[in-house]
Amino acid sequence: MRRQELEQKADQIEMVLSMNRAPGRVTGGQVTPRLVQFLAQPAPGGNVNRVEALTTEIALALGVPHATVTRQGGAVRIDVPRSDAQPVQLARMLSRIPADRVPPMTALLGLAEDGAPLLARFPSPEVGHVLISGKAGSGKTSLIVAMLLSLAYYNKPRDVQFILQGDGLACLRELPHVLNSVSDAAALVDRRMAEGSITTPRVIVAIDDMGAVDRRIVDTLIGKGARVGVHVIAAARDLLNLPVKVKITADHKSESKPGDFWTEFEHGVMRFDAAHIAGADLRSFIQAIRG
Repeated sequence: MRRQELEQKADQIEMVLSMNRAPGRVTGGQVTPRLVQFLAQPAPGGNVNRVEALTTEIALALGVPHATVTRQGGAVRIDVPRSDAQPVQLARMLSRIPADRVPPMTALLGLAEDGAPLLARFPSPEVGHVLISGKAGSGKTSLIVAMLLSLAYYNKPRDVQFILQGDGLACLRELPHVLNSVSDAAALVDRRMAEGSITTPRVIVAIDDMGAVDRRIVDTLIGKGARVGVHVIAAARDLLNLPVKVKITADHKSESKPGDFWTEFEHGVMRFDAAHIAGADLRSFIQAIRG
Protein backbone atom coordinates (compact mmCIF):
# COMPACT_ATOMS: atom_id res chain seq x y z
CA MET A 1 0.00 0.00 0.00
CA ARG A 2 1.18 3.54 -0.75
CA ARG A 3 2.40 5.71 2.10
CA GLN A 4 0.05 8.49 1.03
CA GLU A 5 -2.96 6.18 1.37
CA LEU A 6 -1.85 5.06 4.84
CA GLU A 7 -1.38 8.65 6.00
CA GLN A 8 -4.83 9.56 4.67
CA LYS A 9 -6.41 6.69 6.65
CA ALA A 10 -4.51 7.76 9.76
CA ASP A 11 -5.88 11.31 9.36
CA GLN A 12 -9.42 9.93 9.03
CA ILE A 13 -9.02 7.89 12.21
CA GLU A 14 -7.78 10.95 14.10
CA MET A 15 -10.79 12.94 12.83
CA VAL A 16 -13.22 10.27 14.07
CA LEU A 17 -11.54 10.28 17.50
CA SER A 18 -11.70 14.07 17.72
CA MET A 19 -15.36 14.28 16.64
CA ASN A 20 -16.34 11.71 19.28
CA ARG A 21 -14.58 13.43 22.19
CA ALA A 22 -11.74 10.89 22.27
CA PRO A 23 -8.88 12.88 20.74
CA GLY A 24 -5.69 11.04 19.94
CA ARG A 25 -2.93 10.61 17.38
CA VAL A 26 -1.94 7.69 15.17
CA THR A 27 1.72 7.14 16.03
CA GLY A 28 2.58 4.09 13.91
CA GLY A 29 1.34 0.80 12.59
CA GLN A 30 1.95 -2.32 10.59
CA VAL A 31 0.84 -3.52 7.15
CA THR A 32 0.18 -7.27 6.91
CA PRO A 33 -1.13 -9.22 3.89
CA ARG A 34 -4.73 -8.92 5.09
CA LEU A 35 -4.82 -6.04 7.57
CA VAL A 36 -3.55 -2.54 8.18
CA GLN A 37 -2.87 -1.99 11.86
CA PHE A 38 -2.81 1.55 13.26
CA LEU A 39 -1.45 2.32 16.72
CA ALA A 40 -3.27 5.28 18.28
CA GLN A 41 -2.25 7.16 21.41
CA PRO A 42 -5.11 8.97 23.22
CA ALA A 43 -4.45 12.56 24.24
CA PRO A 44 -3.32 13.13 27.86
CA GLY A 45 -6.27 12.41 30.08
CA GLY A 46 -8.10 10.75 27.18
CA ASN A 47 -10.42 7.80 27.70
CA VAL A 48 -9.18 4.57 26.09
CA ASN A 49 -12.57 2.95 26.68
CA ARG A 50 -14.21 5.63 24.55
CA VAL A 51 -11.86 4.83 21.66
CA GLU A 52 -12.65 1.10 21.96
CA ALA A 53 -16.36 1.92 21.47
CA LEU A 54 -15.80 3.62 18.11
CA THR A 55 -15.31 0.58 15.86
CA THR A 56 -18.41 1.27 13.76
CA GLU A 57 -17.58 4.95 13.29
CA ILE A 58 -13.99 4.16 12.27
CA ALA A 59 -15.12 1.51 9.78
CA LEU A 60 -17.62 3.91 8.19
CA ALA A 61 -15.01 6.66 7.90
CA LEU A 62 -12.53 4.34 6.20
CA GLY A 63 -15.12 2.68 3.96
CA VAL A 64 -14.45 -0.85 5.22
CA PRO A 65 -16.97 -3.47 6.41
CA HIS A 66 -15.56 -3.60 9.93
CA ALA A 67 -12.71 -2.54 12.18
CA THR A 68 -11.32 -3.98 15.40
CA VAL A 69 -10.05 -1.88 18.28
CA THR A 70 -8.03 -3.48 21.07
CA ARG A 71 -6.25 -1.99 24.05
CA GLN A 72 -2.45 -2.12 24.18
CA GLY A 73 -1.41 -0.69 27.51
CA GLY A 74 -2.29 3.01 27.43
CA ALA A 75 -2.74 2.96 23.65
CA VAL A 76 -5.09 1.19 21.23
CA ARG A 77 -4.53 -0.83 18.08
CA ILE A 78 -6.99 -0.41 15.26
CA ASP A 79 -7.12 -3.27 12.74
CA VAL A 80 -8.61 -2.47 9.34
CA PRO A 81 -9.05 -5.09 6.56
CA ARG A 82 -7.24 -4.39 3.32
CA SER A 83 -9.28 -4.06 0.14
CA ASP A 84 -6.43 -5.83 -1.71
CA ALA A 85 -5.91 -8.61 0.84
CA GLN A 86 -3.31 -11.17 -0.21
CA PRO A 87 -2.59 -14.70 1.05
CA VAL A 88 0.61 -15.21 3.01
CA GLN A 89 3.02 -16.71 0.49
CA LEU A 90 4.99 -19.59 2.04
CA ALA A 91 7.92 -19.48 -0.38
CA ARG A 92 8.36 -15.75 0.06
CA MET A 93 8.31 -16.03 3.84
CA LEU A 94 10.83 -18.88 3.90
CA SER A 95 13.19 -16.97 1.63
CA ARG A 96 13.23 -14.10 4.12
CA ILE A 97 14.01 -16.19 7.21
CA PRO A 98 17.69 -17.28 7.33
CA ALA A 99 18.07 -21.01 7.94
CA ASP A 100 20.52 -20.39 10.79
CA ARG A 101 17.80 -18.45 12.62
CA VAL A 102 15.38 -21.40 12.66
CA PRO A 103 15.90 -24.18 15.25
CA PRO A 104 15.74 -27.79 14.00
CA MET A 105 12.28 -29.31 13.70
CA THR A 106 10.53 -25.94 13.53
CA ALA A 107 7.52 -25.41 11.27
CA LEU A 108 6.28 -22.11 9.88
CA LEU A 109 2.56 -21.54 10.42
CA GLY A 110 2.14 -18.05 9.00
CA LEU A 111 2.10 -14.43 10.10
CA ALA A 112 0.97 -13.33 13.55
CA GLU A 113 -1.10 -10.18 14.01
CA ASP A 114 2.02 -8.10 14.69
CA GLY A 115 3.49 -9.13 11.32
CA ALA A 116 6.07 -11.50 12.80
CA PRO A 117 6.47 -15.12 11.56
CA LEU A 118 4.66 -17.65 13.75
CA LEU A 119 6.75 -20.79 14.31
CA ALA A 120 6.24 -24.07 16.16
CA ARG A 121 9.24 -26.13 17.35
CA PHE A 122 7.94 -29.67 17.76
CA PRO A 123 10.53 -30.99 20.26
CA SER A 124 9.62 -28.15 22.65
CA PRO A 125 7.63 -29.27 25.73
CA GLU A 126 5.18 -26.50 24.84
CA VAL A 127 4.36 -28.03 21.43
CA GLY A 128 4.76 -31.79 20.86
CA HIS A 129 1.66 -32.09 18.66
CA VAL A 130 -0.65 -29.69 16.78
CA LEU A 131 -4.41 -30.11 16.33
CA ILE A 132 -6.24 -27.98 13.72
CA SER A 133 -10.03 -27.67 13.66
CA GLY A 134 -12.50 -25.94 11.39
CA LYS A 135 -15.28 -26.48 8.90
CA ALA A 136 -14.70 -27.64 5.32
CA GLY A 137 -12.97 -25.00 3.23
CA SER A 138 -11.42 -23.16 6.17
CA GLY A 139 -7.85 -23.99 5.08
CA LYS A 140 -6.93 -26.80 7.50
CA THR A 141 -5.25 -29.05 4.93
CA SER A 142 -3.51 -26.10 3.29
CA LEU A 143 -2.00 -25.19 6.66
CA ILE A 144 -0.73 -28.74 7.18
CA VAL A 145 0.86 -28.67 3.72
CA ALA A 146 2.62 -25.39 4.49
CA MET A 147 3.90 -26.69 7.84
CA LEU A 148 5.30 -29.86 6.29
CA LEU A 149 6.93 -27.99 3.40
CA SER A 150 8.62 -25.60 5.82
CA LEU A 151 9.93 -28.56 7.84
CA ALA A 152 11.23 -30.18 4.64
CA TYR A 153 12.80 -26.88 3.58
CA TYR A 154 14.82 -26.49 6.79
CA ASN A 155 15.49 -30.17 7.70
CA LYS A 156 17.06 -33.04 5.75
CA PRO A 157 15.36 -36.45 5.38
CA ARG A 158 17.89 -37.98 7.75
CA ASP A 159 16.59 -35.64 10.47
CA VAL A 160 12.83 -35.61 9.85
CA GLN A 161 10.46 -37.97 8.05
CA PHE A 162 6.74 -37.71 7.26
CA ILE A 163 3.90 -40.21 7.40
CA LEU A 164 0.94 -38.86 5.42
CA GLN A 165 -2.71 -39.82 5.87
CA GLY A 166 -5.42 -38.45 3.60
CA ASP A 167 -5.92 -37.54 -0.05
CA GLY A 168 -5.43 -33.85 0.69
CA LEU A 169 -1.75 -34.50 1.43
CA ALA A 170 -1.07 -36.60 -1.67
CA CYS A 171 0.55 -33.55 -3.27
CA LEU A 172 3.52 -34.04 -0.92
CA ARG A 173 4.30 -37.66 -1.71
CA GLU A 174 7.24 -36.71 -3.94
CA LEU A 175 9.10 -35.20 -1.00
CA PRO A 176 12.14 -37.31 -0.09
CA HIS A 177 11.02 -37.13 3.56
CA VAL A 178 7.84 -39.22 3.06
CA LEU A 179 7.41 -42.73 4.55
CA ASN A 180 4.43 -45.11 4.58
CA SER A 181 0.92 -45.20 6.12
CA VAL A 182 -0.28 -43.86 9.44
CA SER A 183 -0.80 -47.37 10.84
CA ASP A 184 2.97 -47.83 10.80
CA ALA A 185 3.36 -44.87 13.16
CA ALA A 186 1.79 -46.57 16.18
CA ALA A 187 4.08 -49.57 15.71
CA LEU A 188 7.03 -47.19 15.41
CA VAL A 189 6.14 -45.55 18.73
CA ASP A 190 5.84 -48.92 20.49
CA ARG A 191 9.14 -50.12 19.01
CA ARG A 192 10.99 -46.99 20.03
CA MET A 193 9.56 -47.17 23.54
CA ALA A 194 10.74 -50.79 23.83
CA GLU A 195 14.18 -49.95 22.47
CA GLY A 196 14.81 -47.16 24.93
CA SER A 197 13.18 -43.91 23.81
CA ILE A 198 14.92 -43.41 20.48
CA THR A 199 14.08 -39.92 19.16
CA THR A 200 15.87 -39.69 15.80
CA PRO A 201 14.99 -39.24 13.10
CA ARG A 202 11.96 -37.24 14.18
CA VAL A 203 8.74 -38.38 12.52
CA ILE A 204 5.77 -36.15 11.76
CA VAL A 205 2.47 -37.99 11.34
CA ALA A 206 0.22 -35.68 9.28
CA ILE A 207 -3.51 -36.48 9.18
CA ASP A 208 -5.85 -34.30 7.13
CA ASP A 209 -9.01 -35.95 8.53
CA MET A 210 -8.83 -37.24 12.10
CA GLY A 211 -12.20 -38.95 11.71
CA ALA A 212 -10.75 -41.38 9.14
CA VAL A 213 -8.14 -42.77 11.54
CA ASP A 214 -8.66 -45.37 14.28
CA ARG A 215 -8.94 -43.46 17.56
CA ARG A 216 -6.71 -46.02 19.30
CA ILE A 217 -3.88 -45.16 16.90
CA VAL A 218 -4.38 -41.46 17.57
CA ASP A 219 -4.34 -42.02 21.33
CA THR A 220 -1.07 -43.96 21.07
CA LEU A 221 0.60 -41.32 18.92
CA ILE A 222 -0.43 -38.40 21.11
CA GLY A 223 -0.04 -40.18 24.43
CA LYS A 224 3.46 -41.56 23.84
CA GLY A 225 4.79 -40.21 20.57
CA ALA A 226 6.49 -36.97 21.57
CA ARG A 227 8.68 -38.82 24.10
CA VAL A 228 10.22 -40.86 21.29
CA GLY A 229 10.33 -38.23 18.57
CA VAL A 230 6.99 -38.94 16.88
CA HIS A 231 4.75 -35.88 16.50
CA VAL A 232 1.23 -35.37 15.13
CA ILE A 233 -0.26 -32.62 12.98
CA ALA A 234 -3.93 -33.45 12.57
CA ALA A 235 -7.05 -31.75 11.22
CA ALA A 236 -10.59 -32.34 12.44
CA ARG A 237 -13.94 -30.62 12.00
CA ASP A 238 -14.21 -30.03 15.77
CA LEU A 239 -11.68 -29.74 18.57
CA LEU A 240 -11.36 -33.17 20.12
CA ASN A 241 -10.78 -33.88 23.78
CA LEU A 242 -7.13 -34.76 23.29
CA PRO A 243 -4.13 -33.77 25.46
CA VAL A 244 -2.60 -31.51 22.81
CA LYS A 245 -0.92 -28.28 23.92
CA VAL A 246 -1.21 -26.40 20.62
CA LYS A 247 -4.75 -26.18 19.25
CA ILE A 248 -5.53 -24.12 16.15
CA THR A 249 -9.08 -23.12 15.28
CA ALA A 250 -10.35 -21.58 12.05
CA ASP A 251 -11.96 -18.16 12.44
CA HIS A 252 -15.65 -18.58 11.58
CA LYS A 253 -16.73 -14.93 11.50
CA SER A 254 -18.77 -13.99 8.46
CA GLU A 255 -15.98 -11.81 7.01
CA SER A 256 -13.23 -14.39 7.56
CA LYS A 257 -11.40 -16.00 4.67
CA PRO A 258 -9.73 -19.42 4.35
CA GLY A 259 -6.47 -19.24 6.26
CA ASP A 260 -7.75 -17.10 9.16
CA PHE A 261 -6.90 -18.99 12.35
CA TRP A 262 -6.61 -18.64 16.10
CA THR A 263 -3.99 -20.65 17.94
CA GLU A 264 -4.32 -21.63 21.59
CA PHE A 265 -1.09 -22.54 23.35
CA GLU A 266 0.36 -22.67 26.84
CA HIS A 267 0.81 -18.91 27.19
CA GLY A 268 -2.37 -17.62 25.60
CA VAL A 269 -4.28 -17.17 22.33
CA MET A 270 -3.09 -15.55 19.09
CA ARG A 271 -4.65 -14.85 15.72
CA PHE A 272 -2.60 -15.51 12.59
CA ASP A 273 -2.82 -15.74 8.80
CA ALA A 274 -1.76 -19.18 7.62
CA ALA A 275 1.00 -19.53 5.06
CA HIS A 276 -0.15 -20.87 1.69
CA ILE A 277 1.28 -22.46 -1.43
CA ALA A 278 -0.53 -24.20 -4.29
CA GLY A 279 -0.52 -25.14 -7.96
CA ALA A 280 2.62 -24.66 -10.01
CA ASP A 281 4.35 -22.94 -7.09
CA LEU A 282 3.85 -26.05 -4.98
CA ARG A 283 5.29 -28.36 -7.63
CA SER A 284 8.34 -26.20 -8.27
CA PHE A 285 8.92 -25.82 -4.53
CA ILE A 286 8.93 -29.60 -4.05
CA GLN A 287 11.32 -30.00 -6.97
CA ALA A 288 13.64 -27.44 -5.41
CA ILE A 289 13.63 -29.39 -2.13
CA ARG A 290 14.31 -32.65 -3.98
CA GLY A 291 17.25 -30.98 -5.72
